[in-house]
Amino acid sequence: MEHSVFFKAEDLSDKDKERIKNYFKIKRKSGGGECSDVEKVAENCYKISFLQKEDQERVLLRDHEVLLQNQNFHISLSPRATTERGEQALSSDKDVERMKEFVKFEPYLLHYLNDSPKATNDLKVQLSCLCSSFQVLPEQEKIVAFQAAGGPGCSWPTFEKWVMQVEHVIGALNQKYCCHFEVDPERLKIMQQNPTLFSEDLILYNVEVGFAVVVGQLDEVMNLLDAVDQMGQNMHVRKDCDVSKSQYALVQEDFEKDASFEYPHVKVSRDSTETLILEGPEKEVHLASKKLLEKVSNIRRKKIQLQETILEFLVTSGNVHTYEVRFQQSLRCPVMLDIGPDLTLSSTSPQSLDEAAAALERDLKTKTVMLNRAEVESPEMDKLRKALNDALQQANRGGTKVEMTFLAGDASSLVSLVGFSKEVDSLNQLLLDYQFNQAEMSDFVLLPSPAMVDHFSRILQLVTLNCSGLKVAAVKCPSPRVEFSGPRQLVQDFRMALNTAIGGLTCTKWKVEGPGSPLYFQHEGKDKIALLENNHNVVISPDLNQQDRCCRQTGRSSTTPTSSSPIPAQQQIHQNKPDLQVVLGGLEDQKVEVLVSPMLNTELHSTAIGKALAAKGGDPFQQNFKCSKGGAGDLHPGDVLEVDGTVAMGCRKVFFIQCLPWDLRGSGEQALRAGLARVLDLCVHQSWSSVAFAVMGPGIALRTPVREASRILAEEIGAFGHAGTTGSLSTIRVVVPPSYGDSKEIFQGVSSCLSSQILDRSGRAVFRSLTTDLDDVVLHVGGVQLILVFGDITNETTDAVVNSTNFTNFTTGVCKDILTVAGSEVQKNLESAQVTRGTVHMTQSGSFPCRAIMHVCGERDAGVIQGLARDVVLLCERNRYQSVAIPAICAGQGGVDPRVVANAILGGVRAATSGQTVRHVTTVRLVLFQINVFQQFKAEAQSTVGSTPTPLRLSRSSSQRLQDQPPSITPDLSSLLRPASSAEESVTFTLIGLSAIDVSLACGELHQAYTTQCTTYTMTQEAMSKLHEPEVTQLSSRMQDLGIRIEEPSQNGDMVVSGLRNGVNEVIQLVQVALARAVREFEQRDLYGNVGGGVCWVTEGTGRGSPRKPIRRWSRAGAAAR
Repeated sequence: MEHSVFFKAEDLSDKDKERIKNYFKIKRKSGGGECSDVEKVAENCYKISFLQKEDQERVLLRDHEVLLQNQNFHISLSPRATTERGEQALSSDKDVERMKEFVKFEPYLLHYLNDSPKATNDLKVQLSCLCSSFQVLPEQEKIVAFQAAGGPGCSWPTFEKWVMQVEHVIGALNQKYCCHFEVDPERLKIMQQNPTLFSEDLILYNVEVGFAVVVGQLDEVMNLLDAVDQMGQNMHVRKDCDVSKSQYALVQEDFEKDASFEYPHVKVSRDSTETLILEGPEKEVHLASKKLLEKVSNIRRKKIQLQETILEFLVTSGNVHTYEVRFQQSLRCPVMLDIGPDLTLSSTSPQSLDEAAAALERDLKTKTVMLNRAEVESPEMDKLRKALNDALQQANRGGTKVEMTFLAGDASSLVSLVGFSKEVDSLNQLLLDYQFNQAEMSDFVLLPSPAMVDHFSRILQLVTLNCSGLKVAAVKCPSPRVEFSGPRQLVQDFRMALNTAIGGLTCTKWKVEGPGSPLYFQHEGKDKIALLENNHNVVISPDLNQQDRCCRQTGRSSTTPTSSSPIPAQQQIHQNKPDLQVVLGGLEDQKVEVLVSPMLNTELHSTAIGKALAAKGGDPFQQNFKCSKGGAGDLHPGDVLEVDGTVAMGCRKVFFIQCLPWDLRGSGEQALRAGLARVLDLCVHQSWSSVAFAVMGPGIALRTPVREASRILAEEIGAFGHAGTTGSLSTIRVVVPPSYGDSKEIFQGVSSCLSSQILDRSGRAVFRSLTTDLDDVVLHVGGVQLILVFGDITNETTDAVVNSTNFTNFTTGVCKDILTVAGSEVQKNLESAQVTRGTVHMTQSGSFPCRAIMHVCGERDAGVIQGLARDVVLLCERNRYQSVAIPAICAGQGGVDPRVVANAILGGVRAATSGQTVRHVTTVRLVLFQINVFQQFKAEAQSTVGSTPTPLRLSRSSSQRLQDQPPSITPDLSSLLRPASSAEESVTFTLIGLSAIDVSLACGELHQAYTTQCTTYTMTQEAMSKLHEPEVTQLSSRMQDLGIRIEEPSQNGDMVVSGLRNGVNEVIQLVQVALARAVREFEQRDLYGNVGGGVCWVTEGTGRGSPRKPIRRWSRAGAAAR
């Protein structure tokens, strides 16, 4: 390393030397570079050498500080080492003679110093004052300055000072002389063609083609350039370009941007004829013209077909310029508008054209509103004009945004609006508001059928037409039509919607004929009609007063019965009194007009019943509840919240009773009673025909005891019936969920309490009937009456009773219950019995009130159960037993599916009665202890057998004994018979629906609804003759109320009773009572007569729990012996 610097320091350690070296190696910190280690060259004098001369020169020009021993150490560098005495220690003889400095210089200025004597002499004079000389090295682009070692008149400054002085001289030289690089071909051409422009102090260096350098004093160079420019201006040309003002506006920004760099001397202007002119140097003008035409050729155009009124608005309002400015600011490229027959958009960017076209079509619109004469002449028209003018002035502040024109006519006037969409819509809204809320008009729509007039309000609900704000009335004169008046817009919309709705309706008539048809559809059938209306979106209107109208489509209903369900006999019919029903199921599944549910704290989900209703009704019902709750205010215990039902729920209203939990103070009972009474009153006042109650109380929310809940509900229903103001209410239903653990207790409690409310103290009927889902079901299987009974088999009084056992365990299930009543002797017999699989083991009855007990084991096998049922019937026939009670074999403790057991027992009874004539067995009672088993037996039996009543015939023995009676007065039965010429009872329905399919389905289901409520019963004329004359008279007067008719006897003497099931059952029970009465009268005479002894078993009644008592006949000898 040759380029050394020196500095003073005292006793540096090796670590300090290393830090100093590292410092000078970092160029960005010290200005140095690659260097050697720090060496001590003298007492307190150190040296460090650099590889590059430039590195040495940079470090000498600045002061340095290095952190040594936790403090900053200042280093002052020198190109020479000195001793403590201040004497200079020279590194070589060359340094003693002189110093030199290399100065980097502009190459063309170096050439100029060599070529210009004046510049060279100037530099010599400047350096001679520093006792220095210089040498120009053009190849190295440097000037080397030398300082003599000493001489007369020269002082010896320090090296640093001398370097600064040299640099000052060189800097002054650079400011005095300059180098101008010229690349402009025009200027070069002028300079090369005019050498006289150059003085002896200006030199032109031609580097290459199209590039030269002018060197000289600064002021002379500038004067030269001015002279060249002046000469160039004297060579300008002018060119006219066929570019319109709008075209140039589209390319102006891009063109002028390019021209400022490429054609700086070209000027653009227009003359009085708006011709575009380019002026400047010939070449630049030529290139600029070519460039301009190229950009103009890239302009694209797009036509937009706007309404003529919109084009006129753009021109007259001055919004063409507004849009051009807007597009220039917001779009990528400017867009110009040209209005002719169409609107033409121009731009250099297709994307900008599309965006501009979309903006125009979106922003501009026209609207024409027609006002009829009544609206124009309305007193409110002046207010409308003022409001429109005020809105117009407000909208056009700051520029024309909308224009409005009134066009008056004889019959109507037009208001034309054109302009920006927002402002047009604002004014149009004022006009629509005037038409909608202030101006009125009238109109009408013809109806295709007069029947639609009577049901038009329901038709509106059917087609979901909104007529709010209109006065609507359906009239028959002068023609069936709907007249409506109101605001014009509403009238027009309603007319269009009503025409469409009526055009899609189907209207027809349907007749249902048969005995009791008017009675059925006046009472029980109302619920079915409401259900069909909801299910099929139809309006069904029964005409119960006229029966012989002509109709477009006639329906005939068969009166052939299909099923029968006997009920306790009633001696008189009660009109306009509700039917009581106790059913199994969920309240939410009931198809009635009104549902009744409890609630706590006016919360829908506060009870399990409320949660079920919310789930069934969904969001619409929950929204209805919130609306009703918000409008009801504070509800007190006993108050009722009325909530509209939904189509999904199948009801019109839901009444929620605000309840309290059960307490000993009676406040909970008081609130419940008040709520129930309020609900029943609302049903009367609002003319509802059917209502369903949940049994309120048994649950974790209200905690009411089952017995109390049943009693309260039954008593309030009874009090309502006793008051005699039931209105149009025809059905009161109590719903018991079968899934509750105490469902059986609730059902029996409700049924028992309601049965006690049927009659008042005087014996007068308060309600028409009481039916339950657990009523006996009477079936006819092979000539035997099969009765499904819900109850306890230990209460049966049949001739025989079947016990289901496994012959090993006698302490569970039905076996335990029967043996408990029968006694220990029967059980001992069983314990010792050896019974073969599939056989019947018969024992005495013991204390059980029957003649024999038949013990069977079903082996949990359907085939075995069927065989046992067959054998039981055959065994009863051999022993001349008339009745037998059978439990659900293996369906309880055995765990077999109840429907399988039901099918097996029915099959066994059918097998026993189908192959031979059964003379003695008349009744088989299937006694079922559990609710779910009864329901499944009932479903299986009705699906496989059907509930057809057994023809009422006398047995041979009874017939013979009654024939042996003394002759009595035979009643005249002719008053009961329907004359052949009499008209059939019928109901004519008007059905209006959204489609022919819906109407057809509704017609068929109306027919089906009636026929399923009808039945037919055959009895002998001999049985009918046992009625007393008052009974025949009363029955004759009540036949229409019962909904029945009696046909004339056939050739074999049978009489057919047909009509509504309840009415037919009353006749059956009336005749059964008469038969039983006749037998008892005969038995009583025989008891004291001379006839032989014996036992006659008579069944009194057919309902569940009816007594079956053996009436024993004694001989005189037997009586005397006793």
